[in-house]
Amino acid sequence: MRRFWESTIKPIISNLDNIKHIVEVGSDRGYNTENLAKFCNSHGAKLTVIDPFIKYEFNKIKDLNLNSIHLNKISLEALKDLKDIDVILLDGDHNWYTVYNELCVLNSNNKFPLIFAHDVGWPYDRRDLYYNPNDIPDEFTNDYEKAGMILGFNNLFKNKGLNTHLYNSIERDISRCGVLTAIEDFCNNNSNIDVYIISGFHDLAIIYDKRIYNYYFFDKLIDKTLHMKSLEKERLQYLIKSKDSENTIKKLKSKIEQLSEVSADD
Repeated sequence: MRRFWESTIKPIISNLDNIKHIVEVGSDRGYNTENLAKFCNSHGAKLTVIDPFIKYEFNKIKDLNLNSIHLNKISLEALKDLKDIDVILLDGDHNWYTVYNELCVLNSNNKFPLIFAHDVGWPYDRRDLYYNPNDIPDEFTNDYEKAGMILGFNNLFKNKGLNTHLYNSIERDISRCGVLTAIEDFCNNNSNIDVYIISGFHDLAIIYDKRIYNYYFFDKLIDKTLHMKSLEKERLQYLIKSKDSENTIKKLKSKIEQLSEVSADD
């Protein structure tokens, strides 16, 4: 979600009044957590980070904002005990059950926070990911396996594609499956809630209370030019890596052919 910080998240939350509490679900290596900690420090706000598997020392976040805490729990356990959340970033377990119930818990508080939810685009828009399948009740767990995903194909692929090391649902685009499906189902059941989606980097959803915000509030604040530049920069970086890999493969093939010729001569 850090790729959305400068173009989207920061401009929006900088225009909110009286932010006192920001929550981040899913911190990973803490790249965007550092951004949030600096923002909270300059705005006198509290930062709560929810992630049972962070890959860094949390003290570095405390150094940026003393009013920061880390909850070593899964989101559905942690969120039920939190109140008065102004802004929350959801980037945790990408499956229908978790996301739908995160939204329900947040909606049960005294106010509905402004929500930024990542990965509402391919591949987890209409497909579930289970970091730990045992955390999900059986009746809400779709059949899954450790296999990869390829754009344009509904089936999974062994040993190739994206995220071959994770538990991905075998089927996609079915009921109660995927992050975007969860958000849509929640909005359909709560008429005061709507969503604004920014494409790119697996897509970001802004989920908001229509009685407080509207589409144009977000549309005028998002720096679309900066966002497009970020997308193009990443595209070019991957293009260069791809070309470098092609050149390496060509050199290796040439070396193999040379060695084969030498071996044949012997």
